[in-house]
Amino acid sequence: MAIRKHLYLVVFLLCIPAVAQNMHGTATVYGEVHDCYGKESAQGIDVYVYFANSPVGRLLDKMEEIKGGGQSAGMQDLLDSYTKLFREVKRNPSLAHAVTDAKGAYRFTGLPIAKPVVLVAIVARKDEPVYYVYKKIEELGPFEQKYSLNMSGEERCPK
Repeated sequence: MAIRKHLYLVVFLLCIPAVAQNMHGTATVYGEVHDCYGKESAQGIDVYVYFANSPVGRLLDKMEEIKGGGQSAGMQDLLDSYTKLFREVKRNPSLAHAVTDAKGAYRFTGLPIAKPVVLVAIVARKDEPVYYVYKKIEELGPFEQKYSLNMSGEERCPK
């Protein structure tokens, strides 16, 4: 019986550094990108992670204001902001970048925890405005988190 208690204690003590490291460590974010409109595979979509207060995060906030009528802007202002978003995404360094695989999946590891971030899936298609979707995450935890992004803006694709 005493050997068993000592064995439990040794296992417990060996686990403490791993748990402590993860508490101050990094986050893993993974998921899929869906495209309900085009009924195409969401393969080859660029997915980025930025801090929420980055130039890209602030531009996304401004675009929401324009869409919501918070600013007296016309359709041209909105279309111009799409072009600016594409430029800002390409110009500003991201925390991470991935391109979706054949199933539309992406995965990021090593992201900072306890910081607000924004996931941005974006693609520029010929003769169309920039096509994008984003998800704000208030705080990443020290564990794996799954986020699905739908390019059509719907929560889920209609069946």
